[in-house]
Amino acid sequence: MNMNSLSIVISTYNSPKYLELVLNGIINQHDQNFECIIADDGSGEETENLVKKFSKKRKFIHAWHEDKGFRLAAIRNRAIAIASGASIAFIDGDCIPAPEYSEDAKRLMQRSAKLNLNLYFQGHRVILDEYISTRISQSKNIFGFGWKFSNMHHLSNLTNSFRYPYPIVPTVKTKGIRGCNMLFKREHLVAVNGFDEEFVGWGHEDRDIVERLFKIGVRRADARGSMTVYHLYHPEHDRSASEKNLKLSLSERPIKAKQGLVKCG
Repeated sequence: MNMNSLSIVISTYNSPKYLELVLNGIINQHDQNFECIIADDGSGEETENLVKKFSKKRKFIHAWHEDKGFRLAAIRNRAIAIASGASIAFIDGDCIPAPEYSEDAKRLMQRSAKLNLNLYFQGHRVILDEYISTRISQSKNIFGFGWKFSNMHHLSNLTNSFRYPYPIVPTVKTKGIRGCNMLFKREHLVAVNGFDEEFVGWGHEDRDIVERLFKIGVRRADARGSMTVYHLYHPEHDRSASEKNLKLSLSERPIKAKQGLVKCG
């Protein structure tokens, strides 16, 4: 396995309007030398047809399982199982990657290796309001300085898009863990048996895997100044499972997921 190889996993569920913009963001990456997997949590024919359309422009792998409710952990595990990259980035299907995203991800992993550090990188996002989210184009020129300046009143956390060298600071903080933009070494994900599929419904499967990685010596580093995604506005997901999942994530957890890449009972 090429240690500089990268897989980008995009999770989605019946949101082709958003996914089309995200896949266009993949097409517009400056560095195209990476694998892209669509982790589909049971979408219908419209999403399948969209992936087929974009597959005429570059290769996309469509990993799908049956719709049995919100099972993000399970479909991400399926993506990990087929991913060929030494590093795996996870972004949500409503988060458009900046054009430099893939090259940033590779550079961060190279810096981590040179420093001999076991890290995962927590990416950050710029939040688009409803107005600009419904008007965003598929142009290659979006997210440039002019676009950001003219739309700054419709963007939150805009400083997350400013590109500058930021020191790598290993930490074990859990505040601000967001599964919408994360970068891992594949070997670390395998070491903890991937995401825990006990997490069904929205929330906290991301916190759980990070805390289990902390237990094997992996540390968090924030990807400030690079690896940015632009989060499209949408109505809030059903969060009725959040409290249950939070309690599960805060309970005494084994390092290896019982219901992970390998099912343990």
